[in-house]
Amino acid sequence: MGNLWSQLAECTSAGKLNETYWKYDLASNKPPDVVLKAAEQFLKARKKRTFEEDYEEHAGAIGRGGFAKTVLCTHKATGAKRACKIVRRWDERREPDHRDRRKLVLREIAMLTQLEAHPAIVHLLDAYETDEHFYLVLELCSGGELFEAITKQKHFSEREAALKMHSIVDFLAYSHSKGIVHRDMKPENILLTEKGESAALKIIDFGTSAFCLPGQKLYHKVGTPYYVAPEVLGTGGHDCMVDVWAAGVIMYILLCGYAPFGGNSDQTILAKVRKGQFSMAGHEWTSISSEAKQCLKRMLVVDPTKRITAAELMESPWFRHADRLSNQALGNQVMSRLREFSVMSDLKRLALVVLARTFNDNDVRRLKEVFWEMDKDKEGTVDIEELRSALQQVGIPPPTPKELHNLFKSSAFRDQDRMDFVEFVASMLDSAQVARHVDIMQKTFAHFDTDNDGFITQEELSSMAKEKGFEYGASAVSSMMLEVDLNSDGRIDFQEFQSLFSGQGPASKSSISSPSSSLKQFVTIRTSLPRQSTASVE
Repeated sequence: MGNLWSQLAECTSAGKLNETYWKYDLASNKPPDVVLKAAEQFLKARKKRTFEEDYEEHAGAIGRGGFAKTVLCTHKATGAKRACKIVRRWDERREPDHRDRRKLVLREIAMLTQLEAHPAIVHLLDAYETDEHFYLVLELCSGGELFEAITKQKHFSEREAALKMHSIVDFLAYSHSKGIVHRDMKPENILLTEKGESAALKIIDFGTSAFCLPGQKLYHKVGTPYYVAPEVLGTGGHDCMVDVWAAGVIMYILLCGYAPFGGNSDQTILAKVRKGQFSMAGHEWTSISSEAKQCLKRMLVVDPTKRITAAELMESPWFRHADRLSNQALGNQVMSRLREFSVMSDLKRLALVVLARTFNDNDVRRLKEVFWEMDKDKEGTVDIEELRSALQQVGIPPPTPKELHNLFKSSAFRDQDRMDFVEFVASMLDSAQVARHVDIMQKTFAHFDTDNDGFITQEELSSMAKEKGFEYGASAVSSMMLEVDLNSDGRIDFQEFQSLFSGQGPASKSSISSPSSSLKQFVTIRTSLPRQSTASVE
């Protein structure tokens, strides 16, 4: 069989299965209307600007696919390094009707935005569309591929494997709960945010992913030989369980350093995959716990109806006992930031939501960990009861239900009974720190100023509010304009916009009742954010 690590490298560079099926399978896999509408709005939001106006593309590609490439780019306003996936809109040789290609891009945007609350999702920052290309700007994961870490280290300790797999399976459980199946889980599609042991995992490449609700089946063959599930090779269809199989293969490799189904050719590998027979009898398995082996036996089951689900895996002893975030200490200023956010003006709150949407994940990584810890039902939102539960867990007497309800209601979140991750980050931002960073202010202003004329009009303000899910009437938008239109010319220039954060203009609504002591104490961030971050809660 030769060098097993060389074999893995050969397999992962061999490409996907039956690529010609992609167009028909993926284009017909329509997202729910509300999700598709949000993706369309996200793409249209930058229509008056171009990728070249906002970013400088670096020479060379850092990744290539069938009809796309990924390049390194620099955000001109901030100097931040990012990755950009550039998708050819159409190709006469393979796809004369480019409308399907646009559907693919919209579907990928829909998936990335639907899953953005999870710590392991790569963050979509911007999207652009031209007659020839689509540009998806993503956070840059500078730590490289998980596969590279595997080949360099040969195998991880079982504790390291448990931590990595916990992130992967937790992501799959969340993704599947949203009706999204990845379909090409493999180490090359799992990146590290940075080099070193503290790096977090990020799942990428949703180009072959699909929406798959309970009871629904997908029928076209997509995957990579080493990681593809047996049912994909048959004719009975497949669903979210293919991701669990692939995760089992990845877990097997992490524990022992070689694949469970090996071979010198794709045909040999796939024949072994169909049988699903693998061994854990080698000497390298003697030190592996029985709990880990039991997980693998339940993940690598040929019959998908008998295979354990990702959600069930998270309740298994091996995953449940992994060294997790909940062992760290909570901090004390999240609630005070929430209250500050709740009394801000509508325009300032909207501006912070826009700003929060542009952060790289590394900027708000600690906040994301705290949010995910509070989100007990893993729906991507935090409600009043989850906030109360977090208070109780750290020994702080919880406020009354009425106090918490008033806090959520006065914050004017899109859903007044719960907040999503972007709203949470927005509420945690330190306005004073934001005001000191002119580049960040300019970047946020540019998101409102869609025609790039140096002013925010009432139409642009209304459009941005709708894009972010805030339903403001015409009178409310007019009031927001008057709030900072200091020279009364019917538009907002950059200096007036800055006054929102510098304290030179009105920035808060009428005061609400004083918080209880528990509200003042609530939830210190588990691990402090870097001091230079505008999202710091220290």
